Amino acid sequence: MAGLIQGYNQALILIDARCADSRDRGALESLFADIISDWYAEVGIIVVRTSVLSAGTFATRNVVYSLETELKENKDALYECGFPVCSRLDIMEAGEIPLITNIRMTTHADAHLAPGVPDGQVTYGREQLKFVRDNTCINCGMEHAGKVWLELMAFLVEKGGPEMGNQKALLKILRGEYGFDGYNPMRFIKSVDDHRMHVGEQAAKVRAAFGQDAQLSPLIAPENPEHQSIFVTEAVLNYGTGAAYRLDDHAGFYGPLEDMATLVSETLAMLPEKHPERVRRTMKQEPNAMAICSPSVVHLRKTLSSYLVATGQSDLPVGAPGSVFAISGHDAVGETYTFGPHAVVSFFYAAKHLGIKKIYMVGSEGEILRMRQKIRADKIVRLIVKEYGMEIVPVPLKEMNGNGRSSITPMDKSMLEAAYEAMGRMERNRNEKSPLVRLPAKRFAETKIVQAV
Repeated sequence: MAGLIQGYNQALILIDARCADSRDRGALESLFADIISDWYAEVGIIVVRTSVLSAGTFATRNVVYSLETELKENKDALYECGFPVCSRLDIMEAGEIPLITNIRMTTHADAHLAPGVPDGQVTYGREQLKFVRDNTCINCGMEHAGKVWLELMAFLVEKGGPEMGNQKALLKILRGEYGFDGYNPMRFIKSVDDHRMHVGEQAAKVRAAFGQDAQLSPLIAPENPEHQSIFVTEAVLNYGTGAAYRLDDHAGFYGPLEDMATLVSETLAMLPEKHPERVRRTMKQEPNAMAICSPSVVHLRKTLSSYLVATGQSDLPVGAPGSVFAISGHDAVGETYTFGPHAVVSFFYAAKHLGIKKIYMVGSEGEILRMRQKIRADKIVRLIVKEYGMEIVPVPLKEMNGNGRSSITPMDKSMLEAAYEAMGRMERNRNEKSPLVRLPAKRFAETKIVQAV
């Protein structure tokens, strides 16, 4: 273990909080995330990656709990592995290495820079970003969450019986079990209006929650700003172009997600407009499956795809963007409380509007058991699953053993060439704030793309 730890000068916990949209994160992102993590390790930074997927990237109490838990558990894991990390930069001693945490709150929209705004900045002002509202399939579906909630309310009145069959009874359930503090059940769900403001509001909620935590407050808001070790950044991601536009005030922070967005957007820009990879990212989502996922699973689609191939179900493609509608994080395995408001709407949307019939539960046997219990404990979700005949399919991670094959479609020649060219361009045009400025130039050329088999 000592040999593994030697040579590292920083540890980075990267918590990627993003939307559960089925088009989110395909094979291209997974590939570059792994490559960039290896590159960061070579310049002395160990990167611990994890994700929290939720409908619309709302910072509900459940999501904030998942973020806090991910941070603390991954910090403990670094300690247990023998890394002498220190998140209190003001008290760090010789022999210790700084522990930095980046929580990225990401929404998605058909977003572009306004005319005249130069590309390549680390962060942008909200007024510098424009997005298309009409005739686009890229914007977050939570733009219509309020409308879907009204449909779900009608469903509950019809199917909910005495317990939820009228607004008074439903309000009692919402207030007692879902944390709703209002008096009109129609206001239980908030839609996304302006994506630029939405992601900023959610990031602000996370910062406020961390600022009230006795353990986290000194890390996110220390007296000396130079000692800050938790950075909550925010971005609007364009699925079609791969560009991620940061809108936060942390222009001094630059990490793996920024480098990954550069590689993805460069690769996509070199592909023909009608290339299948570009088409999949911009078409209306029509997923083949819904998944509830353990927070320990980094590449959900790759893991689920491997399982389906291993069990003779490779006719259900789940490797490509648009193939899996997912919910992950510690909230997904917290059986003692209900799903959050937007997750509840997601189950209904998946069943009624997307026609999904199977819910894959990906995790350890204990986590899968808690996922089942969570659905049984959530009265609204339990009713949705029952009435729409949704089948629960367990995917125990222990059966994979890291050797599963995958149904993820390999890159074709043009995409492979574009990916290599993107890495070459990054070497020639490295952002001066990226740690990769320290990576020897030959490493970019030596890196080989290993595709799933």
